[in-house]
Amino acid sequence: MNLRKSFYTASFVAALVGLPATAMAAGFQNSSQSATAAAMGSGAAGNPNEPNASFYNPASMGLSEGLKVYIGDTILLPRSSYEPAGGGEKVSTEDRLFPPPHAHLSYDNIADSGVSAGVGLTFAYGLGITWPDDWVGRTSIQSQDLQTVNINPNVAYRIPGLDLSVAAGAQIVHGSVTLKKSVAIGPDQFVDAHIGGTGFGFGGVAAVMYQPLKELTIGLQYRSRVKLDLEGDAHFEGEENTPFYTTFRDNPGSTEITLPDTIALGFGYQLDKLFLHAEVDYTMWRTYDKIVLTLDTDGDPDALAQLPPIEGNWDDAFAFRVGAQYDVTDAFAVRLGGNYDMTPIPDETVNPSLPGNDRISGSVGVGYSYESFRADAAYSIVHALPREIANGRGPSGTYSTDANIFALSLGYGF
Repeated sequence: MNLRKSFYTASFVAALVGLPATAMAAGFQNSSQSATAAAMGSGAAGNPNEPNASFYNPASMGLSEGLKVYIGDTILLPRSSYEPAGGGEKVSTEDRLFPPPHAHLSYDNIADSGVSAGVGLTFAYGLGITWPDDWVGRTSIQSQDLQTVNINPNVAYRIPGLDLSVAAGAQIVHGSVTLKKSVAIGPDQFVDAHIGGTGFGFGGVAAVMYQPLKELTIGLQYRSRVKLDLEGDAHFEGEENTPFYTTFRDNPGSTEITLPDTIALGFGYQLDKLFLHAEVDYTMWRTYDKIVLTLDTDGDPDALAQLPPIEGNWDDAFAFRVGAQYDVTDAFAVRLGGNYDMTPIPDETVNPSLPGNDRISGSVGVGYSYESFRADAAYSIVHALPREIANGRGPSGTYSTDANIFALSLGYGF
């Protein structure tokens, strides 16, 4: 019984606490949800011409006309590495490719009513990390994946007589997580734990976009927190021929993860053929404070029904984004951008599942349009500042993360 309690407390709950995966913004956000925005620092709250209005600011639909369709994919190629505190061989995560898609569909200014309606699909939180099976931190984390699919319907209304549009919408989020780690049961003897769960959550969206001047646009968007109720199972391998066979038995469990509130304030300015955009984002990562796991004991009076909470204690964090677009011709545009994302993870809880730190990125891109069709492409490079871990939540040392991001989107009606 004590060994079982020890295992679940140290492995099962700790695994779920480390559940956020390596993503391309601070915390575990993925802010690249269109090739247009990705090339301009992944910000578009104040851009009235951003094609993925569902994600960046649905109020921009109220300043547009007609049918809009925009679909695409972002290819993420991250890598993290670890250098031991006392010196030794550098260890890197396995190369993996993540292709989260994005989509937006809307009809703007329906029947000249000022009302617009749209729906978007994004993967705004997630990705994954895989360390070598035999690395020194295998009892902290071997691999994990987190995916959140957000279906986001919105309605916008342009107020008559004003260059002002307001919008409201819903978030319907499905989350899934899988994780693998090892439990040491003796010298060079391990049991592999495979943990997975899925669940749904719901939230809201509110946004405004205002053009006080023909050249100036101001946009503000709020996306609410979303609580995911996750249910899943733990499966073990390697315990069959050991005295711990009955201890490491498969068991269902459930927990809750709360995705954060976000606020984005953007400013756009059109100067002849040059469009400039600046944005400040505020993410309320305080929602990621602790996780409590409840186990289904199936009536076993000796089994542990609930485990004590494990603290995350993340902080709220800002991100600063700038971007520019220059129209070389009526059909061809070039874009440039950059951003600085502040990490929400305190020293006390940072761990190898997400060895994050403040992140700096730069991006470039192009866009081409022909009649009602458009194609956009972008490339970004992301560098996280090195992070030292010396809190006992993983092997002590210096961790670093870098990533290459490619995005391609196609549109109709713009």
